[in-house]
Amino acid sequence: KGEAYGLRAWNYFNLLQSHAGKGADGAMYGVPIVDHVLKTANPSDYQIARSSFKDLVKFIIDDCDSAIAILPDRWADSGNANVDIAMGVRNTNRINGLAVRLIKAKTLLYAASPLNNKNGIDDWKAAAKENWEAIQLAEQNGYFLLSGPNYKLNFVGTNYTDEHLWAWAAGPQAYNAARM
Repeated sequence: KGEAYGLRAWNYFNLLQSHAGKGADGAMYGVPIVDHVLKTANPSDYQIARSSFKDLVKFIIDDCDSAIAILPDRWADSGNANVDIAMGVRNTNRINGLAVRLIKAKTLLYAASPLNNKNGIDDWKAAAKENWEAIQLAEQNGYFLLSGPNYKLNFVGTNYTDEHLWAWAAGPQAYNAARM
């Protein structure tokens, strides 16, 4: 359930970036919010008005908060093989609580930007607070930026590094290694 909330928040954030903003009338618009299963037998279910920008941001933040309450910050092994099948490090490619915190932080930054900001300094304070908490949590969970020649490990030669908060591994092949 936590992953579903997190993935829905991520997808709605992508929609916010692509399709939300100021309309021709000057109003701030979001996208239609679908929070239930639509019935194919009822075509009127598909006539959903665009949300306001503010409502869309709130929807994303609420989904993030729901996901954060359920998901682990980082997938880690517990030493119990039965538990580790579902909750262990082998699930690194699945969304985690920290990745959802970053979606929330980025949503708040986007809402605070001069293009979208309607609440002045309060939007910036909320964005700064959430981003700082996400950075601190990442560091507490062993994530850090790779420096110097090790930056290549983010692209070739390894499945995951401690810079990958949420990633899909293509394998350890050294793709384009000669050009790096």
